[in-house]
Amino acid sequence: MNLAVREIAERASGHLGLPPQEIYPLITSPPDEGLGDYALPCFAFAQKLRRSPAEIAKELADVLRGGQHIVNAESAGPYVNITVDRAKLMQYVLSGILSGGENYGRESDGAGKTIVIDYSSPNIARPFSIAHLRSTALGNSLKRIYEHLGYRVVGVNHLGDWGVQFGTLIAAYNRWGSQERVEQDSIYELFRLYVRFNEESERDPMLKEEARAWFKRLEDGDPEALKLWKWFVDESVQAFQRYYELLGVEFTEIRGESAYRDQMAPLIEDLLQKGIAKESQGAIVIPFEEEGLTPLIIRTKDGTTVYATRDLCSAIHHYEKYGFHKKLYVVDAGQSLHFKQLALALGKLGYPWATGLVHVPFGVMLFEDQRMSTRRGHVVFLEEVLKRSIELTRSIIDTIKKSSELTEKEKEQVAQDVGVSAIVYADLSRSRTHDINFRWDEVLNFNGQSGPYVQYTHARLAGVLRKYGKSIPSELTYSLLSHPQEISLAKCLEEFPMKVKHAAEEYEPFVVAGYLGNLAASVNQFYDNCRVLGEEPSLEEARIALVYSAKIVLKKGLELLGMKAPERM
Repeated sequence: MNLAVREIAERASGHLGLPPQEIYPLITSPPDEGLGDYALPCFAFAQKLRRSPAEIAKELADVLRGGQHIVNAESAGPYVNITVDRAKLMQYVLSGILSGGENYGRESDGAGKTIVIDYSSPNIARPFSIAHLRSTALGNSLKRIYEHLGYRVVGVNHLGDWGVQFGTLIAAYNRWGSQERVEQDSIYELFRLYVRFNEESERDPMLKEEARAWFKRLEDGDPEALKLWKWFVDESVQAFQRYYELLGVEFTEIRGESAYRDQMAPLIEDLLQKGIAKESQGAIVIPFEEEGLTPLIIRTKDGTTVYATRDLCSAIHHYEKYGFHKKLYVVDAGQSLHFKQLALALGKLGYPWATGLVHVPFGVMLFEDQRMSTRRGHVVFLEEVLKRSIELTRSIIDTIKKSSELTEKEKEQVAQDVGVSAIVYADLSRSRTHDINFRWDEVLNFNGQSGPYVQYTHARLAGVLRKYGKSIPSELTYSLLSHPQEISLAKCLEEFPMKVKHAAEEYEPFVVAGYLGNLAASVNQFYDNCRVLGEEPSLEEARIALVYSAKIVLKKGLELLGMKAPERM
């Protein structure tokens, strides 16, 4: 911890009679850097001390002023604004980053703990739409963030490869399908069959009965149904892998709902015998009258299972296999009731670890103001969006003067790294609970709060270091870094470990994404106001160390979001 912050908390603690741990989280930055380096609001102390926040602030300013690391402290209404020894602050921040390298900010919070993250989880026979990006990007980033904090993280892709939709698909293929067309266009042809069946079933409701009958045959082990189902799964998984390779997403475990076929009947029997489940209108349900929730169906009146049954089996399997501290479900907000029911049902079964199940909900993805619907075929495919983003990025790169230094192969790689990452950042730079309206002019903006802007800033620093051409000196004169933009940048760099922890606590990668946007802005302000190369040697060395530190943090932050950090652009 920053020694100045520790001193503020400890000295305030002695005066207020509160533990330092209660004061640390309150220390913040003042709205105007001219007011000082840190601020301590006093509202939280007023009730205990029975004095106004302004009175407490005035007392604390006198107590804090003139410490080992504190240069000055002044009260401003209910706040104490504190100025610290900036040479010591600079030394603390830069030495921590330079010694830690890519491990800067790495914590041991998660030592000995396992987190299972269920994310992406696409349905078989449906191409990724742009909406599928949300769970995939959020889960991938959370996985990286928790790993950075020392947790053992198990990334699970719980494929939707079982359910009545396969009855729909089998029925559609038998009516209109062609093996040749499926082999040529795999998942897209399967999707067209699925959409056509849903459109036709609106005119002929008997088609839905046909689909349910095929799924019943599938659950009963009918060889014809199983053969078609396995073929659909294999074609889909092969297509999914293309998306994951483009996005740089990997999983610890890829396991479909079908893996729990043999566990479902015993689980339902156990629930019935224990009186947790009961029959209702021919279906088997778990009632939640006392909790004020609707019943959870675990077997339909047709005798087929539903995804809730398979989710119960999956949770039990994952705890038995991994002994998780938490299991996160990165699934859209529309499934909130389902995950409440899931945790309650497992609690009724006597599993205390059910309290560790966490639903991480997110809003919908709009594309240029249009909401998507898979059933009706109103979909913008992710693969098309990624390819279009890469093409647009390449056209932008060709207009940048410095890009002439890149070979054609390098331009192609940069276009892919930036184009794909731009899509990821567009998602993660907003709170996951908000709906996102995807717009090209915002996604590929090289001059504002966007992925390309952050990546360009990283590449800009890499270019400075290439021109410098020497290793970072081990002995630095930190007191030379006194320009307001240098101090501002150092304070921004210091925030990185705290921002990562906050992102983990709130299950919000956008905390890191927003931080990187602010850091990139601070870097560019520093670069535009402070010459690095060609200064007096001691000052040049100190500023090079600041440049290198900023590059380390930008790169690590981009990695935590699942983005690339190009060295050249």
